Amino acid sequence: MTVTGTGFAAGGTVNVGALTPVSFASGGSNTAVTVTPPDYSPAGSSESLPITVTTPGGTGTTGQTFVTYQNPPTLTSTVPTTAAAGESVTINGTNLENLISVTYDDGVNPAVPDPTAQAFGTFITSTVPDGLTPGLVTITVETCGSHVGTPVTTAMTVT
Repeated sequence: MTVTGTGFAAGGTVNVGALTPVSFASGGSNTAVTVTPPDYSPAGSSESLPITVTTPGGTGTTGQTFVTYQNPPTLTSTVPTTAAAGESVTINGTNLENLISVTYDDGVNPAVPDPTAQAFGTFITSTVPDGLTPGLVTITVETCGSHVGTPVTTAMTVT
C-alpha cells in the first residue's frame, strides 16, 4: 500500500483503521511511503477504513479518501481438473473479488495470461489459453488482496 503526502522522510507509522500500526523507517521519500498493510480478519473480505500516518512532525488522517482492504485470496480447487485450450475452467476459493490477473504456466513456455477471466467472490471463470505444453500447469491468481509478489496458485492438467 502506498500513501502519498509530505513529511515522511523522518519515519513513523501507518494505521489502517484500528488495525495494528505498520512502522516505516526514516530516510525514504519525503512524499510517499509504501508499507505492507496489516492483516485484516473480521467477517467479509473488504471494508472501507481511514488511513492515519504519524511522524515526528505530526499526524495526518485521510479526509474523504478511504482504503478498501481485501483479505488475501485462497484457492481450493479447479473444475474440471483436466481441460484443453479454449475450454472453460472454474477456479474455486475465497476472497477472489477485485481480480488483477489469472495466468497459466506450463514450466516450459512463458506464463500465459487469460484476459477473459472473471471473478465472482468465491470462484473465477477462466478459459484455458492457447500456447501451453500439455501436462501439469500452475494457475496463478492475483487480486487486490494478494500481498506484493505472493499471488496464490493451484494446479490442473492441460490436454
